[in-house]
Amino acid sequence: MASKKQREAAQKRRTFFVAHRFTGRERNFIAKLTRQVHVSVKAYTGCAARVHTGEKPLPGRPIDKKVTQLVRTSGALVAVLGRREQYKDRDAAGRLRWAASPWIHQEIGFAVACRLPILLLVEDGVSSELRDGDIGGLQGNIDTAGYSLRSQARAIGYVDEWVRALHLPRPRGSGKRRGRTAAAPRAPGGMQFLQGWEPSRV
Repeated sequence: MASKKQREAAQKRRTFFVAHRFTGRERNFIAKLTRQVHVSVKAYTGCAARVHTGEKPLPGRPIDKKVTQLVRTSGALVAVLGRREQYKDRDAAGRLRWAASPWIHQEIGFAVACRLPILLLVEDGVSSELRDGDIGGLQGNIDTAGYSLRSQARAIGYVDEWVRALHLPRPRGSGKRRGRTAAAPRAPGGMQFLQGWEPSRV
């Protein structure tokens, strides 16, 4: 039987912090993403996940102690780098460029310091050195995927693949990792979606 310390360590690995902007524009995507984390952790471990999202930061203030504590006590971080502010210039292909929230970059930096596994979901058009691997090359534990609010299915599916790749612990004696139900739709490449979702609806 696992000790209390072992159970607490396993629970920490099943705890996720989702860093995102607190805007109505991304609310639907964040809700789907958070639900997918719960579904994936339950499917691959048989146990419930804990998902923290922090609180809306105050202007001009660094991330507060409550947020850093939530990140520190999590086992992984999912950062949603959505469009916040448009740059005046365009990229080499003439497309508009956008900046993500600086608070999310702070949360990513703190997660890097804590050596957490990190998944960056970068919205189309957002310029980010993080996505280009500058930090990922140093820390070695950052995965990235793009997304569009008009077409979210692939990013949600990638969340499932990423959770599975974390090899989260199962309680002893619980048997093999369970797969999805047969009715759940699959995306190209074998990515699995929340039961009842259809890619054409997302």
